[in-house]
Amino acid sequence: MRGTLHSITRRPEPNAFDVSVSIGEGPPETHRVSYVHHPKEGDMSAAIAWDTGELLSRLTTLGDRGLVDNFFYELEMIYLLHAFDRGEAMPALPVELGTTRFWKPPGIIRIFRNKLRRFFWRRGFFLKRLPA
Repeated sequence: MRGTLHSITRRPEPNAFDVSVSIGEGPPETHRVSYVHHPKEGDMSAAIAWDTGELLSRLTTLGDRGLVDNFFYELEMIYLLHAFDRGEAMPALPVELGTTRFWKPPGIIRIFRNKLRRFFWRRGFFLKRLPA
């Protein structure tokens, strides 16, 4: 399954955008996204607010296609929005998510570590136990 970013348009509110994304062979859907800069953390750090939760759930399906977490697609979207907001160089739209210079694929050690952590998390080994 592929995710394609078709367009980004600025909304009247500060740091708010309309993002048109299609997942798979479906038609493009427009979602509202906003983010907040954290100036003390550096230029690229931002907290994103998925104003309509549909885009986040749609990006999650991209991460479920194999060994890659959906976090990398979310991070790529944050970097694309940040570049658009600052007027930096961006790839020509429409662009397939996972193919831009903002995509940072995980290393094999990180993939193995995350799979191992999920294995134990699902079995309840990382849950905090309340004292009896």
